[in-house]
Amino acid sequence: MTYSKEKLVDLLSETAQLMRCLGENDFKIRAYEKASDVLLRSQEDLRKIADGLVKISGIGEGLKTSIKEFLNSGTIKLYEELIHKIPKPVIELMQLPGLGPKKAMQVFKELGVQTLGELEYACRENRLLKLTGFGDALQGKILKNIEQLKSNTGKLRLDAAVFKKNEIESLLRERGIKQIFPVGALARHCEIISELEFFLVAEKSQIANLDFFESSTQTKHIVGDEKLVSISGVTPEKFMLTFWISPKQVSPLTLQWLCAHPDLRSNIEGSSFLDWEPSWLEPEWFSAHRNPNKNTYRTSAFGSVKGFFHCHTNASDGANTLEEMVKEAEKLGFEYIGISDHSQSAIYAHGLKLESILEQRMQVKELQKKVSIRIFYGVESDILGDGSLDYAPEVLSDFDFIVGSIHNRFQMDEKAMTERLVTALSNPYITIWGHPTGRLLLGRPSYLLDWDLCIKTAKENNVAIEINANAQRLDVDWRLGEKLEKSGVAICINPDAHNIGGLKHTQYGEWMAEKAMLNATQILNLKNVSEMEKYLWERKKVSKSYLHQSI
Repeated sequence: MTYSKEKLVDLLSETAQLMRCLGENDFKIRAYEKASDVLLRSQEDLRKIADGLVKISGIGEGLKTSIKEFLNSGTIKLYEELIHKIPKPVIELMQLPGLGPKKAMQVFKELGVQTLGELEYACRENRLLKLTGFGDALQGKILKNIEQLKSNTGKLRLDAAVFKKNEIESLLRERGIKQIFPVGALARHCEIISELEFFLVAEKSQIANLDFFESSTQTKHIVGDEKLVSISGVTPEKFMLTFWISPKQVSPLTLQWLCAHPDLRSNIEGSSFLDWEPSWLEPEWFSAHRNPNKNTYRTSAFGSVKGFFHCHTNASDGANTLEEMVKEAEKLGFEYIGISDHSQSAIYAHGLKLESILEQRMQVKELQKKVSIRIFYGVESDILGDGSLDYAPEVLSDFDFIVGSIHNRFQMDEKAMTERLVTALSNPYITIWGHPTGRLLLGRPSYLLDWDLCIKTAKENNVAIEINANAQRLDVDWRLGEKLEKSGVAICINPDAHNIGGLKHTQYGEWMAEKAMLNATQILNLKNVSEMEKYLWERKKVSKSYLHQSI
């Protein structure tokens, strides 16, 4: 088999990167880098170079051996030795332009980052700024490169899809199109969207010459008695975009058809589905014969949440001060805010030591005098490997609330992870189970756990399960809605905000609650501030009682 020079050049360059990652001798690293450059420019036959028939500056005896190995096997022995010494996550991180092998190893070792999704999350939480050699510019560059890499996959997270929706709508309005309706996956508020779809009351000529597509196709459709034209294609960002066009407004049933999952469109034939919200038109609900009832949560019927309990300040890994976060929440109209910086075991997130807790508690008391919004003081306590919560009971008992979350050891098997969670959910100090599946969308899957047992334990111990509204998480998964609704367990919608902009993303969590068909009575933070104060006080009396019994 013949192996290309281009592959050898790449392999030599990658070998140099691996050596750099492992801290090998600089002279040897530069030798492989130089060899890669020299061979890229050389027109000489590789076999002659390997056999010494042609001499090239920069190719010594060791590199000749490497070239022979490549010509015989398609790889280099040293490369194979090095690749097995480096953790697989670092190999993935090294693929990101602008990060480099040393920094890839650094974020892996010091922050525990294992995937590009986790790296993005760390950047948005400003964790890279804590590392030697990193700064705002580099963190921003890494974020930009990650976003570019993700855009090539053809998939968009909900927040990115909403951003693109707004951008496209603005361009359409400039063309005089006033009636624009997001349909398809965006109308269903899907967590990951691979196709943006819009229904437009317009003429085809109004979107002619707009630079939306790399290439597109037009198709005529008849939905019921109505005629539509679709213009569909791939955008330069590599995701699908479809415009459904009619010169006049269509019926509500046709709009339902456009919003439904493609697999269900043939089922949308009668008016029985007109009472369904677009977000419910998913195969999971049809196959389960799930139907909404009068208490099924909708923001239109029950309003938005009154406050939340999961956000971070610059005391741990947030970007804004306590005062900035609180005043922004007040500006947005929330009645209460729960401050919950990371606990001390979260070293990567600059978790709070005991003295920092005391200092922050005093800051909360002073700030409360200046604002009308109610500030609840809590903490996001790490659920440790054995299921215990970070900090001693006497420390936990002084907080208004506790968000208990897992941030490490995601690879535990189902039995061990379930035991860990059951222990944590049985702890009298935990108020809310934070981002329960541990997933990062497009970055990390859920860990394994027995959902039935964990939901049952949460319900028995009056622990609320979080819908984490951070667009990288949207966790708990809406597909668990039937289990959650039937159990009657409390649900708390939290933004997990690390800056003031993240507070607005609470709406994403509300969309997930709607999509899950949860009962409105389950949504804990639909309570107003006085109801919430009473609820937390009752919870705190239980934990205080437990503390006295254990002394």
